[in-house]
Amino acid sequence: MLVELLKGALFFLDQPGPLVGIVLGFLVGVVAHAVVQAVLADRMGDRQARVAGRISADPRRHLDAFGVVTMLIAGVGWGKPVPFDDRRLGRGRFLLVLAAGPLAQVVLAAAAFAALRVVAADGRLAGFAAQALLFFALVNVASAVLALVPLPPLEGNRALWVLAPTTGGWQRARYYSEEQNYGQAALVVLLLPIFSGVGLLMRLVYAVSRPLVDLLLRLVGL
Repeated sequence: MLVELLKGALFFLDQPGPLVGIVLGFLVGVVAHAVVQAVLADRMGDRQARVAGRISADPRRHLDAFGVVTMLIAGVGWGKPVPFDDRRLGRGRFLLVLAAGPLAQVVLAAAAFAALRVVAADGRLAGFAAQALLFFALVNVASAVLALVPLPPLEGNRALWVLAPTTGGWQRARYYSEEQNYGQAALVVLLLPIFSGVGLLMRLVYAVSRPLVDLLLRLVGL
């Protein structure tokens, strides 16, 4: 389902429903992802996100240039990492705050599917509103799954280094991945649709997202 439907926003310039769904889904998802993490970290005692102005509904505070470009081309993207620290929160609460961002996007997707059930009461998904809601949901599910990949600047990468050993080899790997930007470059390349029209990493994202989409559809009765 995802492979057939979800592509970058630039592929849907002549289809208003999917285009609006992808762009709006990405923007709302990025904001919800960041704000939930920022609020939760703040309540747990780490005020870095509040000081940085990340408890805000303004998308400009949360957008990442590479994440936006990838959304336009591949259909999913990411926002700027929210500043919070495992040294202030502790490992367990740090991981909980990390997980809250992708979970917020799954909740958004469930809400969109629930609205889709109302809009598509006649069983048809061809209308503007139905298509926009469908793509809104799909973008957020795929983005939530993408966030778990252990490459910067995604949540999976931050979790990896909190859980990884502190040996010299691991630290060198982290230096090249984060400080030299090898990790983010690899992420962008793996997401670009240059391998049979679908990025290599997107194939993994699709495979993991599909059962989650099916579960959400069953939960809302679609």
